[in-house]
Amino acid sequence: MVTCSKCSKSFSKERQKLGYTICLSCSTEERKVGHVVYPHKTGAYVQPVSSDTAKRLNQLDRRGYKRQSGYSMPKTISSEPISSSTTTSKKYISKINHLSTRQVHDNVMNYFREWGYSRTMEYIKQLNIKGKIPLKVRADWESKICGLYVK
Repeated sequence: MVTCSKCSKSFSKERQKLGYTICLSCSTEERKVGHVVYPHKTGAYVQPVSSDTAKRLNQLDRRGYKRQSGYSMPKTISSEPISSSTTTSKKYISKINHLSTRQVHDNVMNYFREWGYSRTMEYIKQLNIKGKIPLKVRADWESKICGLYVK
């Protein structure tokens, strides 16, 4: 056994062969986890990433990821049962908190007048990333801003 350079406790020779001079308890390196990438339906592979990155990738993955309680959903969409006195089955509705068409128009045009093309394109991208506008609206507004910029 080899001794740790920080706490003087012993650790395995295999760890030393990998180039480490400190034990697991003294290590500050984050543990790597695997994220499954599906470039094709029959050609998956595992990519080693940090745990935070893996969590975010799993949220973005179109195939979702399984938990004990079932598949997870994005945080911006919530399902609530709608009470119905006439039927016995539960109905669910999704609540999506998007800005109204008027709010998007006013915000984007004001931003374009004040900051110009590049920063407005980034602003529209951030609205989409934060869940304030859907992807279709983002694409439409990016097209409109491009048209205004070219004029």
